[in-house]
Formats: sequence, structure tokens, C-alpha cells
Amino acid sequence: MFKRSAVRMAAAAAACVMTAGGGLSLATTTANAATAAKAQTVKYSCKIPVIGTESVTAKLTLSAPAKGTTGKTVKLSVQVQPSGLPAVAVTNLTAKSALSLSGAQKGSVTLSQFLSKANSGNLKLNLAGSLKLAKAGAVHLTVGSSVTFSLTSSIIGKATLTCHATSKLPVLGTISVSKPRHGRLNS
Repeated sequence: MFKRSAVRMAAAAAACVMTAGGGLSLATTTANAATAAKAQTVKYSCKIPVIGTESVTAKLTLSAPAKGTTGKTVKLSVQVQPSGLPAVAVTNLTAKSALSLSGAQKGSVTLSQFLSKANSGNLKLNLAGSLKLAKAGAVHLTVGSSVTFSLTSSIIGKATLTCHATSKLPVLGTISVSKPRHGRLNS
């Protein structure tokens, strides 16, 4: 009996690793862009309850407008679609990450999504956030250095998984920000 419980616990923990890995597989297209963004690969180290630390490789692609105007707020999203994961049911899944801003604007944007229930075997997330464009120029969006998953599993209970990047953080996309045009006066 204990042996089966240990196997189930290990399977649940492995699914958490896979959920974390899947949560890092961020794939989307770039809206209103001249060219579609290319997927980037990033390596992460994830601290998993019961198992310990696991290495995860993720493919990341950003969805954001190519152009914007100062003072306007733009929506950013990251679609998450892992493949080849074991099927383990989880509930109350919240995934959070951030994009770092550089260039004309500095700071970060938090991206998140909540799912009341999910299955790591076919997990599909759409992490979303928004950015108020403050300065004209090129705003570069770089993958954040960590991803956090809070979830509940019937096997291991409530868990929080944190994954930290162990490889170079690539720029996922750039928004070209211009000043708003003011109407012309007729003379």
C-alpha cells in the first residue's frame, strides 16, 4: 500500500514538474507585426515539492502589437501549450511570470492566468497582462527571470512551484512607440 502511495506521489510531483515545464512553453504570434516573432528557448531550474530541483527547457514567443502610441495601454499575452506531458488533474492553477522592459521604457509587466481545473497532459494557458506606453522609442520585452505556479493536486495537496531561468534571457519582441499625432489646423 505504501509503495503505491509513494508511486502516486512521485507521479503527481512529476506532473507538477511537467506543469511547470509546460507553463514555461510560451507560444503565440505577434499581432500587427511586420514579421512574426520567432520562438526562443530558455532553460529553467524548478523547485518542486517532494522531488526537489528539476531542469526544464521552454520555448517562448510573445503576442504584442508591433506599434503603439505614448499614453495608450496595450495588451500582451503568452499562450502556453505544452506537449508530451503525463495526464494529472490539478485545480486552482495560477501561473504568473513577468516581462522585463528595456529601451525607451524600463520596468516589468506581470502576466498571469487562473484556471479552476486543468490537466497537465493537455494544459493550455493564456497568460495576459497590459502595458501603458510611457515614452516614445523602442520598448524591448524580455522574458522574465522566473515563473511561479500555485496549484492544488488531489495527490500532493496545495503546492507552489518556482522556476528560475538558468540560461540567457532573450528579447521576445519590441514595440515601436510613437508620440500621438495632434490634429492639423486648417489655415
